[in-house]
Amino acid sequence: MAKSRLTFYGGINEIGGNKFLLEDGSSRIFLDFGKNFGREKQYFDEPWITPRKEEHLLALGILPNLDRIYKKDAAGSPGVDAVLLTHPHTDHYDSIRWLRNDIPAHMTATTRAVILAREFSGSTGPSKDYHIGDWTKEGGQQVYRPMETLQPAKPIRVAGLETTAFQVDHSVLGSVGYVVETSAGNVAYTGDFRLHGTRGDDTRKFLQKAAEHEPAALLIEGTHVTESKIESEEEVERKVTKVVEDTRGLVVAGFAPADMDRLSTFHKAAVATDRTLIMTEKQAFMLHQLTSQGLFGDFDLKSKNVLIFRKERARSARYLDLLQDTYGGKVVEARDVRGLQERAILVAGLPDMLAMPEIDPAPGSVYILSSSEPFNEEMEISYDKLMEWLTRYGLPVFQVHASGHATAHDLRQAVETIRPKQVFLVHTDRPALYARFLEKLGFNTVKPIEGTPYPV
Repeated sequence: MAKSRLTFYGGINEIGGNKFLLEDGSSRIFLDFGKNFGREKQYFDEPWITPRKEEHLLALGILPNLDRIYKKDAAGSPGVDAVLLTHPHTDHYDSIRWLRNDIPAHMTATTRAVILAREFSGSTGPSKDYHIGDWTKEGGQQVYRPMETLQPAKPIRVAGLETTAFQVDHSVLGSVGYVVETSAGNVAYTGDFRLHGTRGDDTRKFLQKAAEHEPAALLIEGTHVTESKIESEEEVERKVTKVVEDTRGLVVAGFAPADMDRLSTFHKAAVATDRTLIMTEKQAFMLHQLTSQGLFGDFDLKSKNVLIFRKERARSARYLDLLQDTYGGKVVEARDVRGLQERAILVAGLPDMLAMPEIDPAPGSVYILSSSEPFNEEMEISYDKLMEWLTRYGLPVFQVHASGHATAHDLRQAVETIRPKQVFLVHTDRPALYARFLEKLGFNTVKPIEGTPYPV
Protein backbone atom coordinates (compact mmCIF):
# COMPACT_ATOMS: atom_id res chain seq x y z
CA MET A 1 0.00 0.00 0.00
CA ALA A 2 1.25 3.46 -0.88
CA LYS A 3 2.39 5.37 2.18
CA SER A 4 0.49 8.50 1.07
CA ARG A 5 -2.79 8.20 -0.80
CA LEU A 6 -6.08 9.88 -1.60
CA THR A 7 -9.47 8.14 -1.61
CA PHE A 8 -12.61 9.90 -2.85
CA TYR A 9 -15.95 9.15 -1.16
CA GLY A 10 -18.11 11.92 -2.65
CA GLY A 11 -17.89 14.89 -4.99
CA ILE A 12 -16.97 12.58 -7.88
CA ASN A 13 -19.02 12.81 -11.10
CA GLU A 14 -21.31 15.13 -9.15
CA ILE A 15 -21.43 18.63 -7.67
CA GLY A 16 -21.24 18.58 -3.88
CA GLY A 17 -20.97 15.97 -1.18
CA ASN A 18 -17.17 16.35 -1.06
CA LYS A 19 -15.46 13.76 1.16
CA PHE A 20 -11.80 13.20 0.30
CA LEU A 21 -9.65 11.06 2.59
CA LEU A 22 -5.94 11.89 2.71
CA GLU A 23 -3.72 9.28 4.37
CA ASP A 24 -0.02 9.59 5.12
CA GLY A 25 1.43 6.80 7.26
CA SER A 26 -0.81 6.67 10.33
CA SER A 27 -2.32 10.12 9.69
CA ARG A 28 -5.86 10.20 8.27
CA ILE A 29 -7.55 13.51 7.41
CA PHE A 30 -10.76 14.18 5.53
CA LEU A 31 -10.80 17.18 3.20
CA ASP A 32 -14.41 18.34 3.66
CA PHE A 33 -17.25 16.06 4.75
CA GLY A 34 -20.33 17.44 3.03
CA LYS A 35 -23.95 16.48 2.62
CA ASN A 36 -24.72 14.71 -0.64
CA PHE A 37 -28.00 16.31 -1.71
CA GLY A 38 -28.31 14.47 -5.01
CA ARG A 39 -27.96 10.99 -3.59
CA GLU A 40 -30.09 11.68 -0.53
CA LYS A 41 -32.91 12.96 -2.73
CA GLN A 42 -32.94 9.59 -4.51
CA TYR A 43 -34.19 7.96 -1.30
CA PHE A 44 -35.49 10.68 1.03
CA ASP A 45 -38.13 13.39 0.81
CA GLU A 46 -38.21 15.70 3.81
CA PRO A 47 -40.20 15.91 6.00
CA TRP A 48 -41.95 12.68 4.97
CA ILE A 49 -38.92 10.43 5.00
CA THR A 50 -35.53 11.58 6.27
CA PRO A 51 -32.41 9.80 7.58
CA ARG A 52 -32.61 9.52 11.36
CA LYS A 53 -29.21 7.95 12.01
CA GLU A 54 -25.98 7.26 10.14
CA GLU A 55 -26.91 3.62 9.46
CA HIS A 56 -29.62 4.82 7.09
CA LEU A 57 -27.03 6.60 4.94
CA LEU A 58 -24.41 3.87 5.28
CA ALA A 59 -26.82 1.21 4.04
CA LEU A 60 -27.41 3.26 0.87
CA GLY A 61 -23.75 3.97 0.20
CA ILE A 62 -24.20 7.69 0.81
CA LEU A 63 -21.74 7.81 3.73
CA PRO A 64 -18.38 6.00 3.39
CA ASN A 65 -18.34 2.64 5.16
CA LEU A 66 -15.28 3.19 7.36
CA ASP A 67 -14.58 1.85 10.83
CA ARG A 68 -14.73 3.88 14.05
CA ILE A 69 -15.66 7.24 12.56
CA TYR A 70 -19.38 7.54 13.31
CA LYS A 71 -21.31 8.18 16.49
CA LYS A 72 -22.54 4.56 16.50
CA ASP A 73 -18.89 3.46 16.83
CA ALA A 74 -18.07 4.96 20.22
CA ALA A 75 -15.52 2.35 21.33
CA GLY A 76 -11.80 2.62 20.69
CA SER A 77 -9.76 5.35 19.11
CA PRO A 78 -11.33 7.19 16.16
CA GLY A 79 -10.64 5.85 12.69
CA VAL A 80 -9.99 9.36 11.30
CA ASP A 81 -7.90 12.05 12.98
CA ALA A 82 -9.56 15.24 11.75
CA VAL A 83 -11.58 17.03 9.08
CA LEU A 84 -10.47 20.17 7.22
CA LEU A 85 -13.44 22.26 6.12
CA THR A 86 -13.04 24.69 3.25
CA HIS A 87 -16.21 26.77 3.75
CA PRO A 88 -19.69 26.81 5.33
CA HIS A 89 -21.82 25.47 2.47
CA THR A 90 -23.71 22.37 3.56
CA ASP A 91 -22.45 20.26 0.65
CA HIS A 92 -18.96 20.68 2.13
CA TYR A 93 -19.54 20.42 5.89
CA ASP A 94 -22.97 19.16 6.95
CA SER A 95 -22.21 15.44 7.28
CA ILE A 96 -19.76 16.09 10.12
CA ARG A 97 -22.88 15.79 12.30
CA TRP A 98 -22.71 11.99 11.83
CA LEU A 99 -19.06 11.79 12.91
CA ARG A 100 -17.84 10.94 16.39
CA ASN A 101 -17.44 13.98 18.59
CA ASP A 102 -13.78 13.16 19.25
CA ILE A 103 -12.93 13.82 15.58
CA PRO A 104 -12.17 17.56 15.44
CA ALA A 105 -13.11 19.73 12.49
CA HIS A 106 -10.75 22.60 11.58
CA MET A 107 -12.02 25.75 9.85
CA THR A 108 -11.81 29.53 9.82
CA ALA A 109 -13.53 31.51 12.57
CA THR A 110 -16.00 32.83 9.99
CA THR A 111 -16.90 29.34 8.79
CA ARG A 112 -17.45 28.32 12.41
CA ALA A 113 -19.68 31.35 13.04
CA VAL A 114 -21.83 30.71 9.95
CA ILE A 115 -22.27 27.01 10.73
CA LEU A 116 -23.28 27.71 14.32
CA ALA A 117 -25.62 30.54 13.29
CA ARG A 118 -27.45 27.98 11.15
CA GLU A 119 -27.51 25.47 13.99
CA PHE A 120 -28.75 27.98 16.56
CA SER A 121 -31.49 29.35 14.29
CA GLY A 122 -33.06 26.17 12.98
CA SER A 123 -33.47 22.43 13.18
CA THR A 124 -30.57 21.26 11.02
CA GLY A 125 -30.20 17.69 12.23
CA PRO A 126 -32.60 14.76 12.68
CA SER A 127 -32.35 14.87 16.47
CA LYS A 128 -30.33 16.50 19.24
CA ASP A 129 -27.84 13.63 19.10
CA TYR A 130 -26.85 14.78 15.62
CA HIS A 131 -26.88 18.53 16.13
CA ILE A 132 -23.55 20.30 15.70
CA GLY A 133 -24.80 22.95 18.12
CA ASP A 134 -28.01 23.96 19.85
CA TRP A 135 -29.48 26.92 21.73
CA THR A 136 -31.96 26.13 24.42
CA LYS A 137 -33.49 28.12 27.24
CA GLU A 138 -32.00 25.76 29.80
CA GLY A 139 -28.51 25.23 28.38
CA GLY A 140 -27.85 28.38 26.36
CA GLN A 141 -25.67 28.17 23.27
CA GLN A 142 -24.00 24.76 23.15
CA VAL A 143 -21.48 23.31 20.70
CA TYR A 144 -21.43 19.52 20.74
CA ARG A 145 -18.28 18.75 18.80
CA PRO A 146 -14.73 20.20 18.52
CA MET A 147 -14.68 23.02 15.96
CA GLU A 148 -11.10 24.26 15.92
CA THR A 149 -10.42 27.64 14.32
CA LEU A 150 -7.34 28.31 12.25
CA GLN A 151 -5.71 31.45 10.91
CA PRO A 152 -5.27 31.68 7.12
CA ALA A 153 -1.63 31.67 5.98
CA LYS A 154 -0.45 30.36 9.37
CA PRO A 155 0.73 26.72 9.26
CA ILE A 156 -0.56 24.34 11.92
CA ARG A 157 -0.04 20.63 12.49
CA VAL A 158 -3.10 18.48 11.96
CA ALA A 159 -2.64 14.78 12.73
CA GLY A 160 1.12 15.40 12.52
CA LEU A 161 0.96 16.95 9.03
CA GLU A 162 1.84 20.59 8.44
CA THR A 163 -1.29 22.22 7.08
CA THR A 164 -1.87 25.76 5.82
CA ALA A 165 -5.18 27.35 4.88
CA PHE A 166 -5.25 30.21 2.38
CA GLN A 167 -8.19 32.54 1.85
CA VAL A 168 -10.05 32.24 -1.46
CA ASP A 169 -13.00 34.11 -2.89
CA HIS A 170 -16.32 32.27 -3.05
CA SER A 171 -19.99 33.11 -2.55
CA VAL A 172 -19.73 32.69 1.21
CA LEU A 173 -17.35 34.33 3.68
CA GLY A 174 -14.63 32.32 5.40
CA SER A 175 -13.69 30.20 2.37
CA VAL A 176 -10.19 28.74 2.11
CA GLY A 177 -8.09 26.34 0.10
CA TYR A 178 -5.50 24.07 1.73
CA VAL A 179 -1.97 22.83 1.28
CA VAL A 180 -1.14 19.71 3.32
CA GLU A 181 2.46 18.51 3.44
CA THR A 182 2.85 14.73 3.29
CA SER A 183 5.89 12.44 3.15
CA ALA A 184 5.23 11.79 -0.56
CA GLY A 185 4.74 15.42 -1.53
CA ASN A 186 2.37 18.29 -0.92
CA VAL A 187 -1.37 18.11 -1.58
CA ALA A 188 -3.30 21.25 -2.60
CA TYR A 189 -7.10 21.47 -2.46
CA THR A 190 -8.95 24.47 -3.85
CA GLY A 191 -12.35 23.93 -2.23
CA ASP A 192 -14.80 26.14 -4.16
CA PHE A 193 -13.30 29.33 -5.56
CA ARG A 194 -13.54 32.10 -8.13
CA LEU A 195 -11.35 34.85 -9.53
CA HIS A 196 -14.06 37.33 -10.54
CA GLY A 197 -15.35 38.25 -7.06
CA THR A 198 -14.55 41.15 -4.76
CA ARG A 199 -11.81 39.10 -3.08
CA GLY A 200 -10.36 37.64 -6.28
CA ASP A 201 -6.87 38.74 -5.21
CA ASP A 202 -7.12 36.30 -2.27
CA THR A 203 -7.65 33.46 -4.74
CA ARG A 204 -4.70 34.59 -6.87
CA LYS A 205 -2.47 34.64 -3.79
CA PHE A 206 -3.59 31.11 -2.93
CA LEU A 207 -2.74 29.89 -6.44
CA GLN A 208 0.73 31.41 -6.14
CA LYS A 209 1.30 29.99 -2.65
CA ALA A 210 0.13 26.56 -3.78
CA ALA A 211 2.56 26.77 -6.72
CA GLU A 212 5.42 27.60 -4.34
CA HIS A 213 4.70 24.34 -2.48
CA GLU A 214 5.24 22.41 -5.75
CA PRO A 215 2.35 20.03 -5.03
CA ALA A 216 2.43 16.40 -6.02
CA ALA A 217 -1.38 16.49 -6.23
CA LEU A 218 -4.01 19.16 -6.81
CA LEU A 219 -7.71 18.60 -6.08
CA ILE A 220 -9.63 21.24 -8.04
CA GLU A 221 -13.36 21.91 -8.38
CA GLY A 222 -15.06 22.21 -11.76
CA THR A 223 -18.64 23.26 -11.06
CA HIS A 224 -18.97 25.56 -14.05
CA VAL A 225 -16.68 23.89 -16.55
CA THR A 226 -19.77 23.27 -18.71
CA GLU A 227 -21.39 26.69 -18.38
CA SER A 228 -19.48 29.85 -17.53
CA LYS A 229 -21.21 33.21 -17.26
CA ILE A 230 -19.01 36.29 -17.34
CA GLU A 231 -20.22 38.71 -14.68
CA SER A 232 -18.36 40.41 -11.84
CA GLU A 233 -19.60 41.52 -8.44
CA GLU A 234 -19.15 45.13 -9.55
CA GLU A 235 -21.49 44.50 -12.50
CA VAL A 236 -24.03 42.87 -10.19
CA GLU A 237 -24.03 45.90 -7.88
CA ARG A 238 -24.45 48.30 -10.79
CA LYS A 239 -27.27 46.30 -12.39
CA VAL A 240 -29.11 45.71 -9.10
CA THR A 241 -28.98 49.43 -8.32
CA LYS A 242 -30.32 50.26 -11.79
CA VAL A 243 -33.26 47.86 -11.40
CA VAL A 244 -34.08 49.33 -7.99
CA GLU A 245 -33.88 52.89 -9.35
CA ASP A 246 -36.35 52.02 -12.10
CA THR A 247 -38.85 50.31 -9.80
CA ARG A 248 -41.89 52.25 -8.57
CA GLY A 249 -43.23 49.63 -6.18
CA LEU A 250 -41.73 47.07 -3.83
CA VAL A 251 -38.40 45.45 -4.66
CA VAL A 252 -38.23 41.83 -3.50
CA ALA A 253 -34.83 40.10 -3.55
CA GLY A 254 -34.02 36.40 -3.45
CA PHE A 255 -30.55 34.98 -2.80
CA ALA A 256 -28.73 32.42 -0.65
CA PRO A 257 -29.19 33.17 3.08
CA ALA A 258 -25.47 32.90 3.89
CA ASP A 259 -24.31 35.07 0.97
CA MET A 260 -23.10 38.14 2.86
CA ASP A 261 -21.59 39.58 -0.32
CA ARG A 262 -25.04 39.66 -1.89
CA LEU A 263 -26.57 41.08 1.29
CA SER A 264 -23.98 43.86 1.03
CA THR A 265 -24.90 44.38 -2.63
CA PHE A 266 -28.53 45.02 -1.77
CA HIS A 267 -27.59 47.18 1.21
CA LYS A 268 -25.48 49.38 -1.07
CA ALA A 269 -28.37 49.55 -3.55
CA ALA A 270 -30.72 50.54 -0.72
CA VAL A 271 -28.38 53.33 0.38
CA ALA A 272 -27.93 54.56 -3.20
CA THR A 273 -31.70 54.68 -3.86
CA ASP A 274 -32.81 55.90 -0.43
CA ARG A 275 -34.61 52.66 0.37
CA THR A 276 -34.62 50.44 3.45
CA LEU A 277 -33.24 46.89 3.32
CA ILE A 278 -35.57 44.49 5.15
CA MET A 279 -33.84 41.16 5.72
CA THR A 280 -35.08 37.82 7.02
CA GLU A 281 -34.73 36.88 10.67
CA LYS A 282 -32.18 34.16 9.94
CA GLN A 283 -30.08 36.54 7.87
CA ALA A 284 -30.31 39.10 10.66
CA PHE A 285 -29.16 36.55 13.22
CA MET A 286 -26.24 35.46 11.03
CA LEU A 287 -25.26 39.10 10.51
CA HIS A 288 -25.47 39.66 14.27
CA GLN A 289 -23.24 36.65 14.97
CA LEU A 290 -20.63 37.76 12.44
CA THR A 291 -20.53 41.45 13.38
CA SER A 292 -20.48 40.74 17.11
CA GLN A 293 -17.33 38.64 16.57
CA GLY A 294 -15.69 41.21 14.30
CA LEU A 295 -15.96 38.90 11.27
CA PHE A 296 -17.97 41.22 9.01
CA GLY A 297 -17.68 44.99 8.69
CA ASP A 298 -19.64 46.19 5.65
CA PHE A 299 -22.64 47.24 7.77
CA ASP A 300 -24.58 46.04 10.80
CA LEU A 301 -28.13 45.81 12.11
CA LYS A 302 -27.85 49.22 13.73
CA SER A 303 -27.51 50.93 10.36
CA LYS A 304 -30.34 53.39 9.83
CA ASN A 305 -31.68 51.87 6.60
CA VAL A 306 -31.86 48.27 7.86
CA LEU A 307 -34.92 46.45 9.24
CA ILE A 308 -35.76 42.85 10.13
CA PHE A 309 -38.83 41.08 8.76
CA ARG A 310 -40.71 38.97 11.32
CA LYS A 311 -42.54 36.02 9.81
CA GLU A 312 -45.84 34.83 11.18
CA ARG A 313 -45.11 31.68 13.17
CA ALA A 314 -46.64 29.46 15.83
CA ARG A 315 -43.83 29.75 18.37
CA SER A 316 -40.68 31.70 19.09
CA ALA A 317 -37.07 30.54 19.42
CA ARG A 318 -34.02 31.73 21.31
CA TYR A 319 -32.46 33.49 18.32
CA LEU A 320 -35.74 35.34 17.69
CA ASP A 321 -35.83 36.44 21.33
CA LEU A 322 -32.29 37.81 20.93
CA LEU A 323 -33.27 39.80 17.85
CA GLN A 324 -36.37 41.17 19.58
CA ASP A 325 -34.48 42.06 22.77
CA THR A 326 -31.53 43.64 20.93
CA TYR A 327 -33.14 45.17 17.84
CA GLY A 328 -36.84 45.28 18.74
CA GLY A 329 -37.36 48.72 17.24
CA LYS A 330 -36.16 47.41 13.88
CA VAL A 331 -38.48 44.41 13.66
CA VAL A 332 -41.38 44.82 11.21
CA GLU A 333 -44.23 42.60 10.05
CA ALA A 334 -46.10 42.15 6.77
CA ARG A 335 -48.57 44.96 7.45
CA ASP A 336 -45.64 47.35 8.02
CA VAL A 337 -43.96 46.32 4.77
CA ARG A 338 -47.22 46.97 2.93
CA GLY A 339 -46.97 50.64 3.83
CA LEU A 340 -43.25 50.89 2.96
CA GLN A 341 -43.34 49.39 -0.52
CA GLU A 342 -41.94 52.28 -2.56
CA ARG A 343 -39.11 52.75 -0.05
CA ALA A 344 -38.15 49.14 0.66
CA ILE A 345 -36.09 46.20 -0.58
CA LEU A 346 -37.51 43.05 1.02
CA VAL A 347 -35.41 39.89 1.08
CA ALA A 348 -37.73 36.93 0.52
CA GLY A 349 -37.35 33.45 -0.92
CA LEU A 350 -39.94 30.73 -1.48
CA PRO A 351 -40.38 30.07 2.30
CA ASP A 352 -41.30 33.74 2.79
CA MET A 353 -44.05 33.90 0.15
CA LEU A 354 -46.80 33.30 2.72
CA ALA A 355 -46.45 36.98 3.61
CA MET A 356 -47.38 38.12 0.09
CA PRO A 357 -51.19 38.14 0.58
CA GLU A 358 -50.88 40.61 3.45
CA ILE A 359 -48.12 42.67 1.83
CA ASP A 360 -50.08 42.74 -1.47
CA PRO A 361 -47.25 44.11 -3.67
CA ALA A 362 -48.31 47.22 -5.58
CA PRO A 363 -48.34 47.22 -9.39
CA GLY A 364 -44.84 48.01 -10.62
CA SER A 365 -43.14 45.84 -7.99
CA VAL A 366 -40.36 43.46 -9.10
CA TYR A 367 -38.40 40.41 -7.96
CA ILE A 368 -34.61 40.36 -8.31
CA LEU A 369 -33.28 36.81 -8.35
CA SER A 370 -29.62 36.82 -7.44
CA SER A 371 -28.73 33.15 -7.26
CA SER A 372 -27.79 30.46 -9.74
CA GLU A 373 -30.32 29.14 -12.21
CA PRO A 374 -31.79 25.73 -11.34
CA PHE A 375 -29.33 22.92 -12.04
CA ASN A 376 -31.26 19.91 -10.77
CA GLU A 377 -34.82 18.67 -10.58
CA GLU A 378 -35.34 19.70 -6.96
CA MET A 379 -34.26 23.27 -7.61
CA GLU A 380 -36.43 23.39 -10.73
CA ILE A 381 -39.48 22.38 -8.69
CA SER A 382 -38.75 25.09 -6.09
CA TYR A 383 -38.16 27.63 -8.85
CA ASP A 384 -41.46 26.70 -10.51
CA LYS A 385 -43.29 27.18 -7.21
CA LEU A 386 -41.62 30.54 -6.67
CA MET A 387 -42.67 31.59 -10.18
CA GLU A 388 -46.28 30.71 -9.39
CA TRP A 389 -46.21 33.07 -6.40
CA LEU A 390 -44.56 35.82 -8.42
CA THR A 391 -47.06 35.38 -11.25
CA ARG A 392 -49.95 35.56 -8.78
CA TYR A 393 -48.73 38.91 -7.42
CA GLY A 394 -47.48 40.40 -10.69
CA LEU A 395 -43.75 40.44 -9.95
CA PRO A 396 -41.54 40.19 -13.07
CA VAL A 397 -38.13 38.60 -12.48
CA PHE A 398 -34.77 40.25 -13.10
CA GLN A 399 -31.90 37.78 -12.74
CA VAL A 400 -28.67 39.46 -11.70
CA HIS A 401 -25.98 37.18 -10.34
CA ALA A 402 -22.26 36.46 -10.32
CA SER A 403 -21.38 32.84 -9.69
CA GLY A 404 -19.35 31.71 -6.71
CA HIS A 405 -17.39 29.36 -8.95
CA ALA A 406 -14.51 29.83 -11.37
CA THR A 407 -15.09 30.01 -15.11
CA ALA A 408 -13.62 27.34 -17.38
CA HIS A 409 -10.76 29.64 -18.41
CA ASP A 410 -10.01 30.47 -14.78
CA LEU A 411 -9.94 26.77 -13.89
CA ARG A 412 -7.36 26.17 -16.60
CA GLN A 413 -5.39 29.20 -15.43
CA ALA A 414 -5.40 27.82 -11.88
CA VAL A 415 -3.90 24.51 -13.01
CA GLU A 416 -1.30 26.29 -15.15
CA THR A 417 -0.36 28.52 -12.21
CA ILE A 418 -0.03 25.76 -9.62
CA ARG A 419 1.62 23.25 -11.99
CA PRO A 420 1.07 20.09 -9.92
CA LYS A 421 2.36 16.67 -10.90
CA GLN A 422 -1.19 15.32 -11.05
CA VAL A 423 -4.63 16.91 -11.10
CA PHE A 424 -7.71 15.30 -9.52
CA LEU A 425 -10.99 16.59 -10.96
CA VAL A 426 -13.67 16.92 -8.27
CA HIS A 427 -16.97 18.72 -7.66
CA THR A 428 -17.98 18.43 -11.31
CA ASP A 429 -20.61 16.39 -13.14
CA ARG A 430 -18.63 16.48 -16.41
CA PRO A 431 -15.15 15.13 -15.58
CA ALA A 432 -14.56 13.80 -19.12
CA LEU A 433 -15.21 17.24 -20.63
CA TYR A 434 -13.07 18.82 -17.91
CA ALA A 435 -10.18 16.43 -18.54
CA ARG A 436 -10.24 17.07 -22.29
CA PHE A 437 -10.29 20.83 -21.68
CA LEU A 438 -7.11 20.51 -19.60
CA GLU A 439 -5.24 18.35 -22.13
CA LYS A 440 -1.75 19.28 -23.32
CA LEU A 441 -0.85 21.19 -20.17
CA GLY A 442 1.70 18.52 -19.29
CA PHE A 443 0.04 17.19 -16.14
CA ASN A 444 -1.42 13.80 -15.28
CA THR A 445 -5.17 14.44 -15.10
CA VAL A 446 -7.20 11.98 -13.02
CA LYS A 447 -10.96 11.38 -13.09
CA PRO A 448 -11.24 9.62 -9.72
CA ILE A 449 -13.33 6.52 -9.19
CA GLU A 450 -15.21 6.53 -5.89
CA GLY A 451 -13.59 4.37 -3.22
CA THR A 452 -10.41 3.79 -5.22
CA PRO A 453 -7.14 4.85 -3.50
CA TYR A 454 -4.67 6.90 -5.55
CA PRO A 455 -1.03 7.40 -4.56
CA VAL A 456 0.03 10.99 -3.92
